[in-house]
Amino acid sequence: MNKLIELLKKYSDKRRGETIEESFEQLKKSFKASVELLIEEKKFNELQTALAESFAKELFDKYTNIQMYKIEGEEKEKLTMSMKEAKKEISEFVYVNQWWKNKHLESTPINKFFLITESNKFCFSDDIMHEDFKESMLYNTVVSDPIKIAEGVTYSAPNTKENNSEMPTWVKKLASGIVSITESTELKKTLEFSQGGLSGKFIATREDENSDFWNIQKESTHSHDKCMNCDKPPTHEVLWAEGHGHAWFCESDLRKWAKEHKDDIVYAKEVKDGIAASKFAENTNPNILDKLDL
Repeated sequence: MNKLIELLKKYSDKRRGETIEESFEQLKKSFKASVELLIEEKKFNELQTALAESFAKELFDKYTNIQMYKIEGEEKEKLTMSMKEAKKEISEFVYVNQWWKNKHLESTPINKFFLITESNKFCFSDDIMHEDFKESMLYNTVVSDPIKIAEGVTYSAPNTKENNSEMPTWVKKLASGIVSITESTELKKTLEFSQGGLSGKFIATREDENSDFWNIQKESTHSHDKCMNCDKPPTHEVLWAEGHGHAWFCESDLRKWAKEHKDDIVYAKEVKDGIAASKFAENTNPNILDKLDL
């Protein structure tokens, strides 16, 4: 609670133009992590105190659902709170390769990859379906027309309705199916595919809320019944990187990992039944960070 009050003061000072080392995004992440755990521990009265801080309501309104109601037969009010769900879109998609050929440089075509949904058109600099894919630049635009991509390869001549460039272009459909797109913050979105020839989970991040350019990486998959660094069952799971990261390890690997990340760990819990939780908040064991000798 004291940490929450402290970061709300920092946020207020930064909003007034004072020099604060943390960025707005870092303060927002810390705020969300603190509030999530206070809600989990049902510290509603303490959270009501935090609302008195300057600019606190701005953050609470953005990330939390707040409800005040009077308790029958008593002259006091009760506060209930929950975290707002991240914006999520589940949509059909078509994934295509499009290339253009300049008549002076036909041997080196301009090559792009597009993921088209009902409301978005993502442009990638590299093929996210490639088995060696690691990361790519992503540019996002809004789609005005429904998905209309033919099977096979489609050709469009220059300076036409379908192709307003000076070069001829070809489009080849590579995959189609369902994608889940979750915008957890203004700086992060997750794309998850489960069918249609394109699979896996991809994390896109950007440095500035006003930027149209993102960096996207494919998330490595870790089994929740194995330590993230070996095949042993996990004994502890941690919330780290200001509440942004969730990791689980056996005891020996936790100590090795903590040598570099100790100051970044926010909470630590013992793993239940040898399987790390899908989400850290789902583990109802107590926080034991202060008891761990890391």
